[in-house]
Amino acid sequence: MEAMALELRGDGGPPHGFVWQGDEYDGLTCSTLEQVWAAGGDVLDADGRADFDNPAARAALEQMARYVTGGVSPAEVVSYQEGAALADFRSGDAVFMRNWFYAWARLQEPGSPVMGQVGIAPLPASCLAGQSLVLSTGSLFPEQAFRFMAFLAAPEQQAQLALSGLQAPALAETYQDPGLLARNPLLAELYPALLAARPRPQVPDYARFSEAIYGEVHRLLQGSQDPAATARNVQARLEELLAEE
Repeated sequence: MEAMALELRGDGGPPHGFVWQGDEYDGLTCSTLEQVWAAGGDVLDADGRADFDNPAARAALEQMARYVTGGVSPAEVVSYQEGAALADFRSGDAVFMRNWFYAWARLQEPGSPVMGQVGIAPLPASCLAGQSLVLSTGSLFPEQAFRFMAFLAAPEQQAQLALSGLQAPALAETYQDPGLLARNPLLAELYPALLAARPRPQVPDYARFSEAIYGEVHRLLQGSQDPAATARNVQARLEELLAEE
C-alpha cells in the first residue's frame, strides 16, 4: 500500500497517498494497534502484561513515522480525526483512507465527487469499534430500558442499519439475508472483515491505557522522539498503569 500510495499520488493524481487518524486521541490508538498487529506484534502478552517494546511494535512505529516523513501522508495527518480524513478522501485528495464503516455511505451519497469510483479492502489487521448498549445499575427504569435495548437489537432495526450504511449491524444473520445483500452488496465484504477484526485490549482503565499509547505515538508523529524511544515510553507507561490495577 505504501508503494502504491507514493506511485499514484501527485502528477495528476490525488495530492495525498494515505489519510488516516493521527490526532492525539483514541483513534490514533486504533491506528497504532492495527499497525502493530499487522506487523505480528501485540501490546499485551498472554498474561496481560505490557509487551509494547518489541521488534514488531518498533517496526510498526517506524512505518507510521515514515508515512509522515516520507510523503505518503500529509504532514497535517497528525491532526486528522475521522472527519478530516473523510473530507480529504471524499474530495478526491487522497489515494487511500483508513476509516470506519460509516464513511462508505458518505462517499456514495448524491453529490459526492467520488460516488461510484471507490472500493474497500480489509486491512491486514483491523480494530473493532462498536456502538454498545449498556443498562446502568442505577437506572430508574430498568425494564423500559431493557425493552428499548431489545428493540434496537431486533432483526428489523438491524436491517435498517444495514441499509443505512452508517453503522455495521450486530446480528450475523443480517449479513446473510439475500434481500439485504441485494440492496447493499457491501455487507458481503464487511462480514469477513468483522470476523477477522480484533477488540481493543480489555483493561480496567482503558481511557488511561489508550492515552499512554496515543500520547507517545503522537509525539513520534510530530518528530519529538524516535520509534525506539516511543516503544520504551509506551512500555513504561503501560507497566506503571497496569501495576496500579
